Amino acid sequence: FRTIYSQHLYETNERVFRLLENVGIKDESRRFLILAEATERFDAGDALSFVKCPSLVIGAEDDRVLSVDASYDTAARLVVIPYIYNDYGHAVYDEAPDYKDRLLCFLTEN
Repeated sequence: FRTIYSQHLYETNERVFRLLENVGIKDESRRFLILAEATERFDAGDALSFVKCPSLVIGAEDDRVLSVDASYDTAARLVVIPYIYNDYGHAVYDEAPDYKDRLLCFLTEN
């Protein structure tokens, strides 16, 4: 949880996260880390040049799983301007209050 959420959210909810780790979420977290490590060896960057549809790249400045550089790199390859959240981690989709609205706006406009 410390890796995917912002430091503020983690510290605010640390007791809850520790309880969740003890009720089976630990296995889920372990599987997530395995997948995250696998992405380090996987590079679909060259294939992004074939994407011709409107694309939205959302990233987070404090992303400790993929890093914000991955968002900037993806956006550059797609030739779009990324939206980068400050003060959020990899799970920006859970933390940023306007995330779903931003996504819905993109989907309804394109």
